[in-house]
Amino acid sequence: MTPGDEGPTLPLTIGWEVAGIVRATGELIQNVRPGDRVVAILTSGGYAELAAPVGMATLPIPDSLSFEEAAGIPVAYLTPGSP
Repeated sequence: MTPGDEGPTLPLTIGWEVAGIVRATGELIQNVRPGDRVVAILTSGGYAELAAPVGMATLPIPDSLSFEEAAGIPVAYLTPGSP
């Protein structure tokens, strides 16, 4: 930590990557629907039973991928120097 950096607000649920089934969406969300299998990236809170990612950060999972495989994609894909 650097001087002046107070760190995250507690309590904090860690985790960035999530995969699961959509339970509900906001009225402006058009890329996924309830019942869809999705992967998403969060700023925190991925180690929780329920998550609320923004629509732009949520994508459908192809049938060929498991939840575990899909959840490994977001941060690895966004990491500089990834293949």
